[in-house]
Amino acid sequence: MPLILHEEELFFTEINHLITRYKQSPVPTELAESVSDTNLLLQETEKKITLLEGVFLEGLLTAHHRKDQIIWISNMQRMVRIFSDAVYGWRKQLIAMHQTTLKKEWMHRTEKFLSAMQSFNEFLQKDYSSLFDDSQLISNYEQDQFWIAVSCRLKKLNKRWNAVCKADPRLVEIALLPVLKFQQSEDLQFHDHQNISFLRKLLTNLEMIDFKGTVEKDNQLLRDGLMRINYNHPMFLLYRQDHIRKAVDSKSNSRDQLLYLWQEKKQLQQILYENNKGYNNKNESAHVVLDHFLEYEIYYLERTINTLHEPAPSYDKTPIAIFTIPASSIGILLRVMVDIGVIKTSNLTQMLIRLIPFIQTKKKDPLTEGGFRNDFYSTNRQELNSVKDLLFEMIKGVNRLER
Repeated sequence: MPLILHEEELFFTEINHLITRYKQSPVPTELAESVSDTNLLLQETEKKITLLEGVFLEGLLTAHHRKDQIIWISNMQRMVRIFSDAVYGWRKQLIAMHQTTLKKEWMHRTEKFLSAMQSFNEFLQKDYSSLFDDSQLISNYEQDQFWIAVSCRLKKLNKRWNAVCKADPRLVEIALLPVLKFQQSEDLQFHDHQNISFLRKLLTNLEMIDFKGTVEKDNQLLRDGLMRINYNHPMFLLYRQDHIRKAVDSKSNSRDQLLYLWQEKKQLQQILYENNKGYNNKNESAHVVLDHFLEYEIYYLERTINTLHEPAPSYDKTPIAIFTIPASSIGILLRVMVDIGVIKTSNLTQMLIRLIPFIQTKKKDPLTEGGFRNDFYSTNRQELNSVKDLLFEMIKGVNRLER
């Protein structure tokens, strides 16, 4: 927890008292005393919201390390959510009030500061995106507001698509899966900031597609639109791969098949995709998955063509390099060298496959194509730390050469 000012500690204490009072406050009755207490509660809340952004910025300035800043923003997010939920829960009770004038006034006032709390969270997410904790749940108020907005936008979208979109109904169904899942599921994992942000991006992207009224063109527009926002849903990726395989099988000869695959790879590279969070942050991006898929298809087709027209290349497959480190460390080292430009290759897949016969580990574990590729893209923390230790030892070795 970062060092914070006394005024900020007092602020949080007062917020906690307000939350307790909201949870304990009954629905106001006609008694003047209850009405007065309620007005006082609302006034205190409005004052706190006015101070919220200033308190946040003062606290952030006292946090000199990134870790402390992340903790500070995370705590602010949590406080805002709990406070909003307390106010929103109390607000729902106002619906049962019989005093129309008071109910209208209080509903308006609570709506204003619930909106203010949501705006503050959006401010944190936009201006401090690198520190914002996307894994936290949104408030109940924001969830209900978003659900209403999604239902309205989806209704308009379906109406427009029914009139102009000729894309494959299966592709349309896959594109809308995350939205429908949010509407139908009460599972809290679909109600965190990351998922809500992606759903907003998905809906906006789908609404902007200018369909042309032909199956082929509309399919392409929808596929490219999903790729741009990194829609790495497994069903979309499988659909896309299946479409490519069917198109390849429809070609009359291997040369045309190869040309089609290269055209697909070129088109994929030309899509101005957003290199950020997509549907599932734990999975590879849609662009990377499809690029690897195309590389594999191109490699095997090229090898088939060469086998049909030329004798297979002959070379001694006896391993010529025995490594004393595991295959996972070898893969990570190669990945780093490719990423920083030490190794240049036009076909990563072929490079990895052709290296396998010449590498042997100390334990003589057999290297497989799939396993070596997984090692190349490994992000296992323990394995990464092992490679860091190895690099430090290599630096020591370079220093010894200078003596």
